[in-house]
Amino acid sequence: MNFDTVKYKANYYLFLLLAFIIPLDSKLIPPIIILLFVSSLLNGSFKFKEKKGILALALLYVTYVVGLIYSSNLKYGLFDLEVKLSLLLFPLVFFISKIEMKTVADNILNSFIDGCFVASILSLVSAAIQYYLYSNINSFFYGELALYGHSSYMALFLCFSSALIYIKNIKQGNKISFPKKDLFLLALFSLIIFFLVSKTGIISILLIHFGFIGYLIIKNKLYLKGTVALVLISTLLFAGYKAFPEVNNRFNELFNTVFSESKELNSTSSIRTAIWKTSLNILTEHPFGVGTGDVKDVLVENYVKSGLDYAAEKELNAHNQFLQIALATGILGLLVLMIMIFYPLYYAIKNKHIIYMVFLGLIIINFLTEAMLETLAGVVFFAFFNTMLYITFVQNKNLISK
Repeated sequence: MNFDTVKYKANYYLFLLLAFIIPLDSKLIPPIIILLFVSSLLNGSFKFKEKKGILALALLYVTYVVGLIYSSNLKYGLFDLEVKLSLLLFPLVFFISKIEMKTVADNILNSFIDGCFVASILSLVSAAIQYYLYSNINSFFYGELALYGHSSYMALFLCFSSALIYIKNIKQGNKISFPKKDLFLLALFSLIIFFLVSKTGIISILLIHFGFIGYLIIKNKLYLKGTVALVLISTLLFAGYKAFPEVNNRFNELFNTVFSESKELNSTSSIRTAIWKTSLNILTEHPFGVGTGDVKDVLVENYVKSGLDYAAEKELNAHNQFLQIALATGILGLLVLMIMIFYPLYYAIKNKHIIYMVFLGLIIINFLTEAMLETLAGVVFFAFFNTMLYITFVQNKNLISK
């Protein structure tokens, strides 16, 4: 085996390893990214013609760098740039690496699914042990179940994996009768999302199930079989909603926040709504942003003025990525993020690049309720898969064909 083959395989397996680790321990992600970057340099190709547009994805990171220039809190600003470094590194990695993403993308996505499966099993085992030791049923719900991070992020990972399973089977020409392994994974991931009690995650997985099953019903004219599947899923979800107070309470909070005239901040939904209002007020006063380093300080200061003591104490972000980047870098940063998401989404829909469509759709839904680029897990997931799917897109390779 010559050195070129060793370099290529090392680079390739590090891509697989990173995809596998993303749903697991975030502490392992930085060293793997460093190794991936180094291996990409060693396995680099300098024929960049078909990849030239990929570096445009790094503009989002540039806006945060610009936002640091007019920041007072440089310490926090530099830390924030460190967290978001993947926004710069992954465009460089995919730009340099000799590996043809259109030939290995499916393997990388399958590795991510495997990582989600391992994370799910380990989370359930950990919850079972905690329940055995302390007899606390909450071990199986919300943040207690999310062994490797926030419940919203784990729910997002499992939603994306579920969509990938559907797409893989549709690509292979399967009807609603999927292989038992895939049916088990869909059931497992849906169960975990349900127990995570992430409102955004539950809404997303419902859209995925009903969307893909509806597509299969129409395409294959399996109206009876498909309707039975939808009714079964709906019945199980309703039964779970009624059976588990944890789930029931979370959605009741959401409904009360949306339809009640009460101004009391007695739920996560109502607090989040108040945070959005405060963020919009700040943005009105600072349309060009308050600076990458100062955004947290300004938010906390305004939380105190608005009487949002809990948000101030926890130093919460805007819980909306579009608002968060606008607060930090102004309208310019928001515009860059919008173009970065909606421009490829338009062409993904036009060219029927189903995986990229679903990925960007999930990103938009989650960006509306979480500032996902403020944490390592969120920014790595977005930067890695957005860059990989973009490059397969520009190489004119649809990951699903009819």
